[in-house]
Amino acid sequence: MMNDCKMEPGHPNWQEFRRRMDQALTSTQCGAGPHDEAAEARERARFNAIENAPSMEAAIEILDAAPPRDAFKITRIVLAEMGLSEGAIAATVENFNDLTGYCDCSAPTAISNIHDVGRSVDAHRNRN
Repeated sequence: MMNDCKMEPGHPNWQEFRRRMDQALTSTQCGAGPHDEAAEARERARFNAIENAPSMEAAIEILDAAPPRDAFKITRIVLAEMGLSEGAIAATVENFNDLTGYCDCSAPTAISNIHDVGRSVDAHRNRN
């Protein structure tokens, strides 16, 4: 059953997933949060505070004080709306994170690019 398979290039619903993601991201912010200068400045200040913390314990406290962000919130919602199982959604998000380390707004494109490079390499090997 395809609803139990992770979403990736080659999945029969990949193009539909990409269309839905593009549509969702034009009407909302990336799931990781706003990509604006103020948010980036706050993040840089937090990392500077961690780097300059007087001790490892203090750095850990600063790190732990930040609210956790789900970088794939929109991906999870879109996949659930498409009827993928919880396991398939978890596997998709894990794959996106492992292969790209990105978030909702860039992981699907990066995954497509990785897949396209792999196909090109395979085609080249098959010619030789």
